[in-house]
Amino acid sequence: MNAPCFRPLGMYCNLSEESLEELVRIGFTHICAGGIDWENDEELRKARSLLKAWSEHIQPYSVHYSCLFNSLDFPVDEVADRLSEWMLKAATLGIRWGVIHPRPGALPDWRNGPEPQVLQAFEDRLVTCLEKVAQRTCSSGTGLSLENDIWDRRVWNWLCTGKDLKRVVSRVGAKNIGICLDMGHVPISGLDPAATILEMGEYLVDTHFNDSFGYFPGRTVWDCDVHIPIGLGMVNWVEVMDALEAIGFTHPICFEAGSQVYPHDAARICFSNWRAIELARWRWDCFGNRPGGGTGPRAAHTSIPRPGSE
Repeated sequence: MNAPCFRPLGMYCNLSEESLEELVRIGFTHICAGGIDWENDEELRKARSLLKAWSEHIQPYSVHYSCLFNSLDFPVDEVADRLSEWMLKAATLGIRWGVIHPRPGALPDWRNGPEPQVLQAFEDRLVTCLEKVAQRTCSSGTGLSLENDIWDRRVWNWLCTGKDLKRVVSRVGAKNIGICLDMGHVPISGLDPAATILEMGEYLVDTHFNDSFGYFPGRTVWDCDVHIPIGLGMVNWVEVMDALEAIGFTHPICFEAGSQVYPHDAARICFSNWRAIELARWRWDCFGNRPGGGTGPRAAHTSIPRPGSE
């Protein structure tokens, strides 16, 4: 009988001695750092020193950049310059991926949705910007990932589906540009978590995993984006794990739940629930008794297609 295979896990939180110590105590091997001021050289020096001191116990994986796409006609060269500068600084910290929201900070209130040419024009500017960033940072060892947005009931498909994000990233065509999946955004947008992962495919390089209760009519989508620990909402995490396996996902699993400043309670729940589900899947596959019937690995419990089955 094969031993269970546990994925490396990371947690998104502000970078501090207290956070690193607590994450290591829980069992995390990676940190997704927040709260870094990329314009403050002294702060970056302290962050570099802190990560080096803890390097035998925990490794940095990703960071979250501030959104720079503040209008539909954002200045491409200016944004590309600033993003590239941040990424090159992140590379000195050992950061593998930086995450950014590819949505303008303010949008018109389109009751019936935007004109298709408006979305296409923004996407074209975004692709041009990302091409410049990819070229300037290609040898740095760090990359940029686009996080899936939430369908806010005014703008349909504003890069909130796996298919949309894959289209943009594939247009750039660079190995250091990928996708980050915020799982909590998926049910709020009325999308299927496992299907979204399959749509993203090999372009998925980072995760912000948290759970969700979905969308509540009459509330803003941001009220619904509660970032609760995994296993406490409506996401089927067994199917999520199946989908990750189907696309050959080999990166650390990173959680974004609870408070960014003090996420330790949420981190414990995410860690223990993820490990419990991993262990349950292993037992089901060993003994052929997955819920829903069927025998053997990946039984009929899930409807996720396997590569080559179509």
